[in-house]
Amino acid sequence: MDFFEESTLIGSGVVSTIGAYRVAALTIPLAAGNHALKASYAGDAAFSGSTSAWTFHTAYAGPAPAVTTTTISVTPNPAAVGQPVSLTMTVRSPGGNPSGGSVFLLVNGVVATALPLAYVGGAGSVTVPINGLPRGVYALSAVYIGGERSGASSSGYVYLCVDCATSPVGVAVR
Repeated sequence: MDFFEESTLIGSGVVSTIGAYRVAALTIPLAAGNHALKASYAGDAAFSGSTSAWTFHTAYAGPAPAVTTTTISVTPNPAAVGQPVSLTMTVRSPGGNPSGGSVFLLVNGVVATALPLAYVGGAGSVTVPINGLPRGVYALSAVYIGGERSGASSSGYVYLCVDCATSPVGVAVR
């Protein structure tokens, strides 16, 4: 199994079988700063290959960072096809403003963009207008990669439904 930081191979782990799974581990020192990491398994005769979703990690040199909380909201939800929607991603820290960093917007598990935060009243936030979404359901989440003195955090998923009013939905109860 190969491990990557962004597009750079940082190491390979020996693959072992545990039950119905193939697993590998790799211990590697990371420089202080923000890191986007993923793993990729080429597959073998018994298991097909796959690549993990990105995970974001901030390595610190010095004291532990302050805890942060990241949230995401979307309005309106549901929305009509072509209707503008607004996403707001907010990062809070009990010790005051989070220190620097960016927030990543993930759409259906894929990084869509990274945005700097504006700090007001003990929180960092950014609002993103989005226009022209086609019909569908979108899983949205925000990932704060941390800053000099603030730890990384991520929101849960918010599901945006575009043109749900005309979607065929049924529930059967027996």
